[in-house]
Amino acid sequence: MKKVFFLLVFSLTIVEIDAQGLQVSREFGLNLELWTLTKNIAYRTNIDRICNGEYRTVVTNDLVMDLDPNFFTNKPTCRMETYLNIIDLINSKDSLSIKVFDYKLEDKLHIADRFVSRNINDMDVQYVSCNIKVRGAVSLDTRILIYIRNKKISKIAKYIKE
Repeated sequence: MKKVFFLLVFSLTIVEIDAQGLQVSREFGLNLELWTLTKNIAYRTNIDRICNGEYRTVVTNDLVMDLDPNFFTNKPTCRMETYLNIIDLINSKDSLSIKVFDYKLEDKLHIADRFVSRNINDMDVQYVSCNIKVRGAVSLDTRILIYIRNKKISKIAKYIKE
């Protein structure tokens, strides 16, 4: 009986953890959509709260360059603040429409990223993929991968499945 109870509690804990990753990703997507639509700074503040935890959130440069082909840096990533500033600059000149949808929890074993831990026991990072569609001054349709650690987004990259 104790064994069954333990397995049940353990299973419910795993489901709750999975739901948290999806919830954080959806909250990020919704705030990004509403911020570009309304230009209300409160939504950007929410994005900052969702993202910056123990470490600052980074975005891979290929995603940044999809928005701004003139963006250049020698580093493979930039901070979330830079990414949001580029979105803000484009949106202030010519309105953008951003839609984030089709969220899916991903198995780390099928993600093509050299930074993803292959250790099955590494439970502290979750990976959620979703589509992002941008219209307006920039036209973009891509799938992204959101890295979630301790209920905060730590990295956003293009999704590449192995």
